[in-house]
Amino acid sequence: MKNCVCLIVVVGIGLFFLILKELNKCQQQIEAWSWEKRRLEGERDRERRDLYDTRTNFQELQRRWDACSSQTSILRHNITALRHTIARLEARASAPEAEEPWERGEMAALRQQLQDTQRERDQHLQEVRELRRQLSRNSSGGAGLRLHSLGLLALPLAAALLC
Repeated sequence: MKNCVCLIVVVGIGLFFLILKELNKCQQQIEAWSWEKRRLEGERDRERRDLYDTRTNFQELQRRWDACSSQTSILRHNITALRHTIARLEARASAPEAEEPWERGEMAALRQQLQDTQRERDQHLQEVRELRRQLSRNSSGGAGLRLHSLGLLALPLAAALLC
């Protein structure tokens, strides 16, 4: 009987140490998972900040794009009106009656205005190219922006400017 009690005590102590060993393994696993959880939360927070920054950049680029598009549309309209005015004045100047000095001055001023407007249009086209480069850099950062869709939007704009 004494042997049975000793055997039970030895087995109990063995089980106790086995349980302590398994408990230690579980605590180590919990610590590893906690560390991994903190690492993943930090990564998630960095990704959220990057996404916020990308959205902010995209909104700024969109605002600038819209402003440039609006200005370009106005310039296109002004260029068309100037061309019509110049054509009308050239037609009047080619008439048999003598050209008035004020007409020559007006023609020269309108030509200068047309050149200035075309130069401004060229500057806007350069700004559009720069916005595309910036958008391309931002979209390559993983924000999922689609540069080709903005390019498709710019095709009618570019075509209008070239007319």
